[in-house]
Amino acid sequence: MKKDLTLADETFDEHFTNVYHLILEGGLKTFSYAMLDTRVNKCLFFRRYVIGDFSEEIALEKIEEILSRDTLLDKPFKEAAFLYKGTTYALIPDEFFSKEEAKNLYAVQNTLGEYDELHTYPVRAFGVTLCYAVPSRLCVLLKRKLPHLHILHESAVLLEGASHNLYEEEMVVLAEEDYLTCMIVHQKNIRFLNSFYFRAPGDVLYFLMGVCTSCQLDPASVRLAVMGSFDKNAEVIKMIKSYFPHLRFLKPSSDIEYSYKFRELESHEMTHLLNAFVCVS
Repeated sequence: MKKDLTLADETFDEHFTNVYHLILEGGLKTFSYAMLDTRVNKCLFFRRYVIGDFSEEIALEKIEEILSRDTLLDKPFKEAAFLYKGTTYALIPDEFFSKEEAKNLYAVQNTLGEYDELHTYPVRAFGVTLCYAVPSRLCVLLKRKLPHLHILHESAVLLEGASHNLYEEEMVVLAEEDYLTCMIVHQKNIRFLNSFYFRAPGDVLYFLMGVCTSCQLDPASVRLAVMGSFDKNAEVIKMIKSYFPHLRFLKPSSDIEYSYKFRELESHEMTHLLNAFVCVS
């Protein structure tokens, strides 16, 4: 079970946040953020709050409490973005997309909740627009704290990571506590992007095998790159390796430097959050 955690480099200085780039990441179970000193291109600070397994209403109350007591987030930042964790999104080819029709296009695949906001993000490298729903109350809470915050979806970093050549020709898996997102990009085209909820390790293997069947890939030869919440020695990883022998754990981009303090965490656990500094800066 993950716990609240704060890691700070000795050179971190809260009086110079005006030159720091802030990336926050969260959903209804966890809330984390990291800071990059843009003068030296080094990530100096990481903080994680564990919210737990609650209803959306209670989880949002806990996030509001976090935001009210974390005075670091009251500081001015050079740039700030929030990555929303969730499974509800849609990719619309640019030739079919218009802002006026965004809700209707999104509704083809998803239902927009009564208390959700619809956001869009253009992924220019692939000629598509990402549409995603975020709880309205969460947006209000974040914007109240950080008025100039950009609100994105976590899959935007996956897609931009592919355009920045952070992955090889492989199946990329981002694992969260109870769902995973799988992406396949081949020859600059998105072959697959979807998210699946799971309850047991067998569910994860079932979904990955299903993706291979859908994309006509051989699990024994496909390269699988994993990042996120799965521990390297977890049962689910052992099970996956028995069918996907070419599995590797994705490390954060080498384009920026990271404090040695981050070694307390497995590097692949922070890959997605830290890659955001490269992908959505």
